[in-house]
Amino acid sequence: VADGDAYHGGLSEYFEKFILSKEVKVAAVTGYQLKHVSVGDSHIEPTINFSAPLLQQRSYWYKDIFYNKPLLTKIPMIFGTGHHSATFADGSEQHPHKSALF
Repeated sequence: VADGDAYHGGLSEYFEKFILSKEVKVAAVTGYQLKHVSVGDSHIEPTINFSAPLLQQRSYWYKDIFYNKPLLTKIPMIFGTGHHSATFADGSEQHPHKSALF
């Protein structure tokens, strides 16, 4: 999910701006876990309907740093375990996150 404040055109605009940018070499995502909430046998939220928009079906989620990772890159990267982190081949760190991974 692209940052709606920065990319009104959604992922299409996000990808296009990344491709055309001469400054941004790496695009990274901030990871989140969606949570299905139930209490005992009572489900607070309905079962997921995969033919409907996912984020409209869930009210509970939390940041999960294990899903933070580079999404797109134009330059060589050195990836950490599971590709959860990376540095540029020159040793500098990845760019700030402007999108989310659910």
